[in-house]
Amino acid sequence: MKIIISSLIFLLSPVILIAQSDFRIDYDYSRLCIDEKSGYIEIYYSFRPMDMKKNVIDGDTCVTGIISIQIGKTRVRELFVDRTWELTSKINKQNNSQSTDLVGVFRFELQNGQYNCDITARDGNDSLRQFVDSFSFIIKELNDDQFTLSDLQLASSIKKVPQQSESPFYKNHYEVIPNPNLMFGSQLAVVYLYCELYGLNINPQSPTYKVEYVLSDSRNQKLIKKTKFIPSSIPSMVFVRPINIHSYQSGSHQITLTVSDTLREITEQVSKNFYIFNPHIVDTSESSLNAQVVASEYFSMSEEEVEDLFALSRYIATTAEVQEWNRLTNYHDKQVYLYHFWRARDPSPLSPVNEFKEEFMRRAIVADERFGTLNRKGRETDKGRVYCLYGEPSDIEHNPSDIETRPYEIWHYDEIEGRVVFVFADLYGFSDMSLIHSTKQGELYDPNWQRKIDTFR
Repeated sequence: MKIIISSLIFLLSPVILIAQSDFRIDYDYSRLCIDEKSGYIEIYYSFRPMDMKKNVIDGDTCVTGIISIQIGKTRVRELFVDRTWELTSKINKQNNSQSTDLVGVFRFELQNGQYNCDITARDGNDSLRQFVDSFSFIIKELNDDQFTLSDLQLASSIKKVPQQSESPFYKNHYEVIPNPNLMFGSQLAVVYLYCELYGLNINPQSPTYKVEYVLSDSRNQKLIKKTKFIPSSIPSMVFVRPINIHSYQSGSHQITLTVSDTLREITEQVSKNFYIFNPHIVDTSESSLNAQVVASEYFSMSEEEVEDLFALSRYIATTAEVQEWNRLTNYHDKQVYLYHFWRARDPSPLSPVNEFKEEFMRRAIVADERFGTLNRKGRETDKGRVYCLYGEPSDIEHNPSDIETRPYEIWHYDEIEGRVVFVFADLYGFSDMSLIHSTKQGELYDPNWQRKIDTFR
């Protein structure tokens, strides 16, 4: 049986790698079928430029990622793939960290069988920042006596393309942009579902097939259930659906696609797990409070401690999250809110430690020790806020007062947006330095900041 569809994808679970150096890459991989004897594997990758060391090339700030892939058959030392790529991208300060991700795909054609893949990735401007990982996969045989489904691909974007495209993500008249980390939500509110069905016309006795897809949460509650019928007269088809997940709570979710031949009682089912990050949606149900919050640190917090924690959390909260918090009046609702707020930012939700929160709280303690004043905690000052958000500066220029200028400091961050600065000044003589200028996107920007420290003005 020859496959009519040019690329059939079987998406497997994503892998998120975090090196000790905090250098991070997301990747996912998929199996594609060609015919009865061979298929493809696609490996999707995403480097994060904001976490990489910058370099200047011909006046442009750039990052470089290097990735090596080796594929060989299990129990056989022969390598079928042994390649290395160097990927360089310019950094645009006007773009946010998500839009500048280096996302791509590699495709390899292989015979049916079981394989092992080794992946090595590193920062091209810092060879010490690297990690390695490996996984096994099977290019499996097709089913000759009934229809077959690909696994689901959950994409960040799917667009209809009228003709053959040069895009590396083109397949079957669609441009399907992968989302290797499978994270959707407030920044990516639509999950695009892509699946390929083939061998539909093998048995002409069944005129139609039932197609059903279900979105369920981690408690196996069905949030969406849709059904349609498709004709069995066509040999193959592509099933594409956008699913808006903006109104669902943060947490692990699953999409399941089921195709049934009700006449012959044959069913094929595939599913895909992914994560929704919607911090503006708060689960205030009693069952959630009992099962999650009671077992967490937030349940033991006093009302004052809850308020203090969110006062600090505002530094990283979105406008929608702040608005959601301001709507809450119940103390326990706020406990639940904080639980989900920080859990949604946990890079390893299954581990007992939230590394992101621990680092953020560590910075807050340091800020209190270094920048506190008579009236405010260190974390509440401008210096404290910047330290909590961005950590230790690469270097600091200390400029004490003199006849012509007020005291000021310039903090340099070499690893942020190709190098940014924060300028703080004691404008009123109370040893409390305020932020008066920064080149960091989204921060206070004043190219004439020196006028503010001039004592003659």
